[in-house]
Amino acid sequence: MIIFDKSKNETHHPNSNFKKLCRRLRLFTKVKVNKEELSHEELKDCSIVIIGSPKLPFKEEEFRVLAAFIENGGSVAMFSSEGGDY
Repeated sequence: MIIFDKSKNETHHPNSNFKKLCRRLRLFTKVKVNKEELSHEELKDCSIVIIGSPKLPFKEEEFRVLAAFIENGGSVAMFSSEGGDY
């Protein structure tokens, strides 16, 4: 499963700038949009998290969740625009 994160008011998500990407990915795997804080439970069946230019900062716990996710073999694709230092 691929999760598009939308919890940080991202500018790029399946309803916006990632529409075509999301449509193509759905041909091969399940795609989900996350609107809640990232958690171990949310990511347990996920192989890739896509974060498309967040506008709000991540909490320290969310960074720990993402670090554990990566250590356990998960992948994260983070996109950022100018000024997107979150």
